[in-house]
Order: sequence, then structure tokens, then C-alpha cells
Amino acid sequence: EKINENIKEVEMLLKEAIDALPELNKEVFYLKHIYQMSAIEISKELNMTEPMVRKRSMQSMQFVRNYVKEATENE
Repeated sequence: EKINENIKEVEMLLKEAIDALPELNKEVFYLKHIYQMSAIEISKELNMTEPMVRKRSMQSMQFVRNYVKEATENE
């Protein structure tokens, strides 16, 4: 039961973190990590360069990690 509570808490934190991303970073995050699209596919879908997709993906992941880390450290 404690494990289920922890899982729900992490899911909630992840959702909050993703929702807090700038809109374009959020799109890149969903396409890459939820829909498992490649950087090339995302670049075509969003009409941006592949390096920009990679940069936004990296920024988004770093933001989500930091958000969850800070939230769990403050408990």
C-alpha cells in the first residue's frame, strides 16, 4: 500500500513538472518520451531543426528531473 502511495505521488509530480514546461518543450517531451518519436520525426512534425529538438528535449528532461528532485527533498 505504501508503494502504491509513492507511485501515485511520483506520477503526480511528473504530471506537475510536465505541465510546468513551456509549451514547445512540453510538445517535444511528449513526442519523445511518451510517443517514442525520434528527433528526426519530431523535427519534421514541429518544423524545427534536429539540434533544436535535442536541445529542447534535454532542457525538458533536466527540468522534470530537478522538479521531482526538489519536491522530494522538501518532504
